[in-house]
Amino acid sequence: MAVNELEALSSLSITINEKDPSGPAEIHVTTKEIVNEDSEQPATNEVLPEPSPPKKTVAYLGDYIEACYYDSRFTYEKKVPIFNDGDGHYRPQLKQGRVNRILFYPGVFNPPHRSHQAMVNCAFAGCQDLNVIAAIVLPLGDIIMYREYTEYASFMGDERMRLWRGDNGPHDWLWVYGTWSGFWMEFRPKLIEAVEKDGFELEFVFLGGPDHIGKDHVTHIPWDCPNMVVSDIGRKADFVKEDGTLHDLAGYETWQTPDLPEGTRFKEAKDMPPWLIKSLADSMSVEKSDPEFLERLHREYTRRMNGTRTCMAGPDLEDMWVRFIPAGENPIRVSATDIRLIIGETETEGLLGALKDLAMNPEILVEMMEESRRPWSRPGPECLEEEKSAPTDKS
Repeated sequence: MAVNELEALSSLSITINEKDPSGPAEIHVTTKEIVNEDSEQPATNEVLPEPSPPKKTVAYLGDYIEACYYDSRFTYEKKVPIFNDGDGHYRPQLKQGRVNRILFYPGVFNPPHRSHQAMVNCAFAGCQDLNVIAAIVLPLGDIIMYREYTEYASFMGDERMRLWRGDNGPHDWLWVYGTWSGFWMEFRPKLIEAVEKDGFELEFVFLGGPDHIGKDHVTHIPWDCPNMVVSDIGRKADFVKEDGTLHDLAGYETWQTPDLPEGTRFKEAKDMPPWLIKSLADSMSVEKSDPEFLERLHREYTRRMNGTRTCMAGPDLEDMWVRFIPAGENPIRVSATDIRLIIGETETEGLLGALKDLAMNPEILVEMMEESRRPWSRPGPECLEEEKSAPTDKS
């Protein structure tokens, strides 16, 4: 047997029988399995458990929302992307080692208008230092809307959702929750659990108007959100003085200027990312045809950030805070009541011209009114399932 053939055996034992020197020597060859200590393979036939997948450090929020939101009620065609995931678009990312925050904006929105749009855009642009990565809007139930508003115009939940979303596909960072609001209290913990299972921390921050946050009253943990963001962009706030300084809120400490980390301010207009420009344009009265469009946006954004204040809750409400983002020189004060009044007093042919600067997606709103003014009637509250919902924002 050749040497290399012997070396190929797992183990070789050679015994020579030399009891009879006069006879031929007897050679006995035996083999046995040995452990190769240098091998990276296991030494036994035992099947070891699969190694754990590498820990995620970054993940897309939209993937988790889709997994938690879409169930058997949705056909494949209705399972549209939550956010715009096309090239060059902002995609909300969860990251390890920080608190990832989502603005939560509930309200009746009957109908949604430019003040609502400005509110959410202003808050998102002004909270990047808080790691706010997305916003979720929750139109409240139809039965609430019918109880509150019946005189001129009422919009069903799916109509208000469409007026928020528009018909141009998903938004970069804003999502409108489209199911009966009673399911929200099931969806939210499901989403948090899925995100935390992969090692990410997630918090919802309540976004509300001055009707929720005033100098004499602050809504206590609305919708189970201990922290809140407020702005006077759509409605005057009683805690904002004439000179722009702020009254303290009941139960909260004195307002402080937040320490904004590097990267959350942009020194020049050209440094602003596209998502910020879009957010600012939707929350400011600046014409895009203005040759100084970007510079004006940047100046106003800088003023807003310089005027941003945060106050911490008192000893009885530890670790809770309120952030205020000022409207600055560009408040957008629109009333849903005024819009409904215009609808009630204007012929269909003149609606678009009357609403184009007030309503969100006014073309869609006019289309809805044309449909509702046909001979058949829309379902009334007696056709709707009673909804048990949280207190509403009547803006």
